[in-house]
Amino acid sequence: MHPVALWLLEVMTLVASPDRAANQKAFPGYEETVAERRGRYAEIAEAARDVAYDPEEKPAFGGKYGRARTAALMMAVAYHESGFMKDVDVGPCWRGRANTSTRCDSGRAACLMQIHVSDGQTAEGYTREELFADRKKCFRAGLHLLRRSMAACSHLPEKHKLASYASGTCKGGLKDSESLMALYEKFATLRPIPKAEASKSDAPKKAAPEDDASGAKDKAPRRDAK
Repeated sequence: MHPVALWLLEVMTLVASPDRAANQKAFPGYEETVAERRGRYAEIAEAARDVAYDPEEKPAFGGKYGRARTAALMMAVAYHESGFMKDVDVGPCWRGRANTSTRCDSGRAACLMQIHVSDGQTAEGYTREELFADRKKCFRAGLHLLRRSMAACSHLPEKHKLASYASGTCKGGLKDSESLMALYEKFATLRPIPKAEASKSDAPKKAAPEDDASGAKDKAPRRDAK
């Protein structure tokens, strides 16, 4: 397992202990043992690491630990959105026997990053089913939305740069952005980033398409990928 994935996994287990989860009642059809939950956590950590370190992807942060911090940001947002719950991870979200619960934004949001899918697919071309079936697609779509928000709100303090992600506009969602950034700081600092990552290049081979057209200020889609 990659050192960064191991680091993410350690932070995940500290924040959302699989042992504690074992004492909680699971939704019907989504039961799992502690070992199974740990295994699922490991798969999540690997997927987040793979997307953050994809040379074709631009990281959310620069600097020598930029990609590790990007992975921590995605994991923090995923935890905030899903709590790493199995149903939100693998789909479909449990919304009660009558399917009327407001969980997962009343069923409109998919996967750990709770991506809203409009017109049947995301801007990347992913369907709701694909977001649930492939964690890398989930994290990739989520990373694109996070970067768009950070670009649109680049004129705001660091703690408010996810305002557009949270609300759809840089003028709203300031408190939510503060909460997300505080959680990111927790994920990024709860355990030291592996020192070997300091020598890794953070320069992508090419810019992501959405970054080329992100000149507009104050507005970016909130988790709505299209």
